[in-house]
Amino acid sequence: NLLDRTPEIRSYFSILAIPRGGPGKVNTGIMFVRLQPRSERRRGAAEIIADLPRPAARIAAPDVFFFQTNPLQRSGSSKPLAFVVQHEDLRLLEQYAERLRAALAASAGFRDVDTNLELDKPQLDVAIDRDRAAALGVSIADIAETLKVLLGGDTVTHYRRGNDRYDVIVQLRPGDRVRPQDLRDIYVRTAGGGQTPLDALVTVRESVGPSVVHHLGRKRSVTVDANLSGMDLGAALERVRQIARDVLPEGFETTLAGQSREFARGSQGLSFTFVLAVVAIYLVLAGQFESFVHPLTIMLALPLAMVGALAGLAALGMTLNVYSFIGIIMLMGLVTKNSILLVDYTNTLRERGIDLTTAIVRAGRTRLRPILMTALSTIFGILPIAVGMGAGAEARRPLGVAVVAGMTTSTLLTLFVVPVVYRMLAGLGAAVSRRRGHP
Repeated sequence: NLLDRTPEIRSYFSILAIPRGGPGKVNTGIMFVRLQPRSERRRGAAEIIADLPRPAARIAAPDVFFFQTNPLQRSGSSKPLAFVVQHEDLRLLEQYAERLRAALAASAGFRDVDTNLELDKPQLDVAIDRDRAAALGVSIADIAETLKVLLGGDTVTHYRRGNDRYDVIVQLRPGDRVRPQDLRDIYVRTAGGGQTPLDALVTVRESVGPSVVHHLGRKRSVTVDANLSGMDLGAALERVRQIARDVLPEGFETTLAGQSREFARGSQGLSFTFVLAVVAIYLVLAGQFESFVHPLTIMLALPLAMVGALAGLAALGMTLNVYSFIGIIMLMGLVTKNSILLVDYTNTLRERGIDLTTAIVRAGRTRLRPILMTALSTIFGILPIAVGMGAGAEARRPLGVAVVAGMTTSTLLTLFVVPVVYRMLAGLGAAVSRRRGHP
């Protein structure tokens, strides 16, 4: 009924008892929702997800989470934040993972905080009275072996019938190993040759344990995952690392999984790509102008474009993600073109014997029209992506916003900043030349 009352939802289907490395659980399920085409709805997927938890709180199910699938995700948790805690002691791992979960749930910006540690498997904890067992001459190994064989079963031999081989398993009948009281009927042999009931040597306590013990890198681990509210993934990772440092004692290890791990890896790769692009641009310009100074003047357009791109993303509430990084890298190649037009024509005029100031002013006047034409054509070409037109536009908008905002500020500021810096560097170069010529 909740989904049917949401007009933006086109269709949905559900799957119960999803098997994940084992038998599925009948008390869990997942629903996949397909939205109407973007042109037929006003709200985006993130806005719809933000409104669903309030009416869903009235549903009898204790845990209902909403999340948006990520087309770039290859593995791991469906939620954007997936923080892995590792420790060899399962009890300590359970205790501090729950503390971390509670701390994240109490922190602003995180919602639907949960862990993959499910303590829902009934079990019996058997505590051996070592002093009494030693007094009767019963070893710990004998008690453990008795429990293992009679309750868990043990293959002692095989027999053949024709071409078939059968295992001979020693084990209590199913009806004799159902209740904790059945331990009273199990006896162990003492050192004197007699027998004593097992319940006289052990204390049994009913408890629950994890149905699955997860491992990552051969270490026991618990994943704490969460959806984000009003916070980008980069800021969320910084916040959760700070909270983990305050909550977790020494001896615990942490790492990332799912979308968080892909984001961290992608950020490192994109940062390297960004630096490599700057170096490549400088080397190409240095070879083209046969100078180590002019490329620096031209590349002043890069920080001017970065200011605009970051300001545009911040003004629209967008974050630095894979798409915006790609837009910034595209922007680096686009904005240097305007500076090249100015610097190249200024050099040409100076080679013709025109003085420095006149050459700068004339180059600015002459190149103003082509600079504006190329900038406007680029801006209007990317504008549909920045506005968010077409299917999948919500994901691509940061790319368009970064390019449009960066191109706008770079074009406006380049016309003023680059000529000034060119004049300063040229004057500095002339002063150095005069000093060398006249020591």
